[in-house]
Amino acid sequence: MKPLVVIPSTGNRYKMLWKLLDSLELWPEREAYDYTLVLQEYDQEQLWELQEHLSGFTCAWEVFPRLLGPHVARQTAIQKNLDRDRFIMLDDDQEMLPDTSFVDALRLSQHPLTGLVCIRQAASPGLVAQRRRTVRGIEQSPFVCTDGGMVLSRHTADVIRAMPSEAYSCDNTEWSLAVYMAGLMNLVDHNNWSLHRAGSRGGRRASAGRLDDGWLSVPRVTPDPRYVRFPEMRQKLPDVHEANRVGWTRGFTSLAHAAHHAAAQERARAWEEQCRMRT
Repeated sequence: MKPLVVIPSTGNRYKMLWKLLDSLELWPEREAYDYTLVLQEYDQEQLWELQEHLSGFTCAWEVFPRLLGPHVARQTAIQKNLDRDRFIMLDDDQEMLPDTSFVDALRLSQHPLTGLVCIRQAASPGLVAQRRRTVRGIEQSPFVCTDGGMVLSRHTADVIRAMPSEAYSCDNTEWSLAVYMAGLMNLVDHNNWSLHRAGSRGGRRASAGRLDDGWLSVPRVTPDPRYVRFPEMRQKLPDVHEANRVGWTRGFTSLAHAAHHAAAQERARAWEEQCRMRT
């Protein structure tokens, strides 16, 4: 079965979703995956427009009349697709480049001790070309984020399925922490890139974190202070609500690191036992 690409989207960002879908139409890897949209607060007119936009493009979708938040939207899709072995998470303000590839990330994600695998992103093709010249390779990182796209295989998806369906203030922090403390190592693939408008005008800055955004009217669950520290930091986006700040890797506490190492040892022993039984 093909990996499933999961794309949550909210009605106030529908024009961004159209750009992503347009890029998928031309993407060389398009036929390698199945697609599902988790649509929140889309009105009937937008749904009709979406149907026209998807002409010739096979894509399932589910519509919710209220905002679920990034975590619950993605978790819902994972829970409803128990038969899938691999998932790719995209944001609706991303665009695929002709050479964007998840092949390596999907391969890496299947290792039993690997958790989330993310590719890189930049806001323009020029920035992608510039950053590609400065960094390459695969990096181990306790904290990762959706960025250019996030890949996870079945054993990691099981960790996400087991999480509470809460309105987290930062889904990237909570997913990274849950997977890391389950004994899995998260990775960043610096060899593959996509476009992401998160930090540009009209991206997440405009639609996901502003004080007037509807999602901020929902009570937020902030990270557990036993495991995550939010150090004092200069607010780069002054119009972004405090609850929407993203945690840094160094914000994981020694207790979180200890939990990871203990769980990783258990997973490694279980894996070694399975290998012995096969031989």
